[in-house]
Amino acid sequence: MKALTSAVSSARRTLWVLGLIWACFLARGVFYSVMLPLWEGWDEWSHFDYLQYFVNTGRLPVPKVSKPYRETQDSLRLAPLPWTLRELSIPHDRYWALSREDRAARESALRAIPRARQRQEAAEAEPIYESQQPPLYYWLLAAPLALVQDAPLPARVFLLRCFSVALASLAIPFGFAIGRRVLGSEAMALGAVALTTVIPVSTINLSRIGNESLSLVVYTALLYLALRLVDEPAGFRTWLGLGAVLGCGLLTKVYFLTALPAVVLLCLWAIRLRRDRWKRILAGGASACALAVALAGWWYWFIHAATGAVSGQIQVVAAGSITPADRWRAVFQVEWPQALDSILISHVWFGAHSFLQVRSWIYHFFAGVFLLVALGLSVLMVKPRRSPVESYQASRAVPVLGGFLVLFAASLMYHVLVTFLLIRLSASNGRYLYCLVFAEVLLVVAGLSVLCPRAWKAWVIPFGTACVALLDFYGVNFLLLPYYHGLIAHAPDGKLQNFHLSQLASLGWTELLSRLETNRPFLGGYPVFVLLWVLYVLATAACVVVAILQARRTRSDPV
Repeated sequence: MKALTSAVSSARRTLWVLGLIWACFLARGVFYSVMLPLWEGWDEWSHFDYLQYFVNTGRLPVPKVSKPYRETQDSLRLAPLPWTLRELSIPHDRYWALSREDRAARESALRAIPRARQRQEAAEAEPIYESQQPPLYYWLLAAPLALVQDAPLPARVFLLRCFSVALASLAIPFGFAIGRRVLGSEAMALGAVALTTVIPVSTINLSRIGNESLSLVVYTALLYLALRLVDEPAGFRTWLGLGAVLGCGLLTKVYFLTALPAVVLLCLWAIRLRRDRWKRILAGGASACALAVALAGWWYWFIHAATGAVSGQIQVVAAGSITPADRWRAVFQVEWPQALDSILISHVWFGAHSFLQVRSWIYHFFAGVFLLVALGLSVLMVKPRRSPVESYQASRAVPVLGGFLVLFAASLMYHVLVTFLLIRLSASNGRYLYCLVFAEVLLVVAGLSVLCPRAWKAWVIPFGTACVALLDFYGVNFLLLPYYHGLIAHAPDGKLQNFHLSQLASLGWTELLSRLETNRPFLGGYPVFVLLWVLYVLATAACVVVAILQARRTRSDPV
């Protein structure tokens, strides 16, 4: 009876802590949704155009054909744009050099764009760029957008951002379940989820209109089912569930195509583990792939007919005329160190569509951490320890999570090659990896734990959480907020100026507080903004505290 009571108490505590982390995720996401100026999210305006087109017509936009609407085009001329789009209109740097009257006139015009322009196509504009995307995310957000069509554009953007954050938060229970299965400890799993919650680029990626939020949920659910199949390889219903989730993934982002070979390898791995059930496992794997193709195949048929490429990606379509021989020669021409550097930078910290960056030593620090993780995982695979948790990591979980991650990374290398073929630039974007953030965090924990003395293992997660939280706090308060409010700008050589606290006094509190309300996807004045900032700070600190407390719990009750 006493054991049962203790188990119930432990389960309640776990649910309360998980609920707290969930609340922290939402608080941070809402703050980021308010902090990021209009269209500062990566390609956000084009994702919005896709949504608006579907709401207006009830049809999917056709790549290279469907046009955006005048409302969005007007907003791009009136609102300050990211630094990377400074050739199109006025960037943040120049916007804050305008007089207060000019800024007020622009903002008033932005909020007063006639509602009729929501349905007026901009015939002179380029076709909707993000029409290359699969439709599932846009189907889900169409209803919320239709309900607020009469609201000003900034308010609609804010509400859709918040909906995306709430959608992304559904990955938390799946992430916890994966962590518990991999690490063998509820306390360590809670700490891993807390660490994941404070990763800044992931939060930026999810706090915008864009299908990455749904992708995180679907990929995390896919990983959970994959790990279940390693433990129960002959579970036919689980195979069907995995196929259904993979089909949803293929209707969310094209990069889920990399999960198809991962599922095939998973099937072969499961057969190796249970050779006596190979027929049932093979049938399950084949059914999963068939179900995924049945659910999503129609869209890939549609996009191939529209663009000539199965993926429909604009870069892939543009590179379609390049011969295989030229592609092979380009493999040896790409500057791969430079490409890996671009992926690292955009994965560790990248300030939204203005592409702001932190100091170089921070990237070097995280590069060193990733090298240690690679070393630790190699040791774990070659010489698994005798503890049950580490043995499970080495023999089952690490190959499965690593397999999905490696195949996804291979697609980034292909993206580097295509980019080089088109514009002779050796680069890709590491933020795409955040759809696999739970797998990445767990692999980092596993790799570092192997290299640590036994007494330090429990503190790997709290240390990582504290480091990432400090990076997040620095990026928000010393780069993003100062830049978005005109306290710092780009120097003539393109480098961002440094922010000093003394600049707050020189600007004046009245002016600073008024700027907090300027051109925001926002529903309230500066007191609400300040309140959300306080909640963001408390939520970030709470995640660090949770990681520390769960580490102490792990040490007092080892697995």
